[in-house]
Amino acid sequence: MNLRPPLCGRWLILCFVRFLQGYRGAAIETDAPFLLRNSIFESVSRASRPNIAFNIMANWYCYHKFIIRALKNAMRTVICVCFSVVRRIPKSDGILLTFDDGPDPNVTLAVLDLLRQYEAKAIFFICGRRIENAPEMLARIVAEGHVLGNHSFAHWGRQDTPGWKEYANDLKKCDEAIAEYIPEPVKLFRAPHGMLSLAPLLASRKVGLRYIRWSIDIEDCDIRDNEEAKRRGEILARQAKPGDIVLLHDDHPYVLEILKIVLPAWKEKGWALDSWHLLTVLP
Repeated sequence: MNLRPPLCGRWLILCFVRFLQGYRGAAIETDAPFLLRNSIFESVSRASRPNIAFNIMANWYCYHKFIIRALKNAMRTVICVCFSVVRRIPKSDGILLTFDDGPDPNVTLAVLDLLRQYEAKAIFFICGRRIENAPEMLARIVAEGHVLGNHSFAHWGRQDTPGWKEYANDLKKCDEAIAEYIPEPVKLFRAPHGMLSLAPLLASRKVGLRYIRWSIDIEDCDIRDNEEAKRRGEILARQAKPGDIVLLHDDHPYVLEILKIVLPAWKEKGWALDSWHLLTVLP
């Protein structure tokens, strides 16, 4: 007797579970809703607080954005399942580091030095139009056991993404730019900003690239000083779990402070830092 629900039912169950996970993850990321709620209550005198109505409004104001984020996470799950987008590495005992937007002549060089120090391997998603800034980096990335990925040539923004056919041509252009320095074909792809719209999804499938997204993003692009970099590095070291794919950027200098914190922390836990090869056995 087959007790498994039909395919559509399994998708609905997956969406509901992902909604709960997304809500929990959104709440864990920051204490802002609790702090905001407390500040609202403290700003209103006890005598002037409407009991039930005030509680309802305060809670809705503080938590509605986290519910919206959880719903978005559920929708992303459905899209990723339909298009075989990888967001985690199942049955992995390590962390997969990925770097977007390079190569950079200074930051990428320093990142490679740190990875070599801790015997870590990573995926570098290369932006085609930036190769001319540091073409020698591609050879070193491959020589040291890392993997190159396609990050598009033009690095389209969220608002100016073209149709999927033009997007596919752009991906081919990036592959050709990489092939001038590295003969091995590129097999992995990540869209700029991790977009899950139809253009990158269809284009990557047309070109024959596997879409790799991430499970953890600490938004290192927004960091503006070393103290903030250290704080986010500590959060990343604490929250990451085996199987996670971590998004970082090797065109921002503060990524170095993050790596100086997370690499020794994960090494001390005994986690593998070379999990990229597990991508080759994914269905």
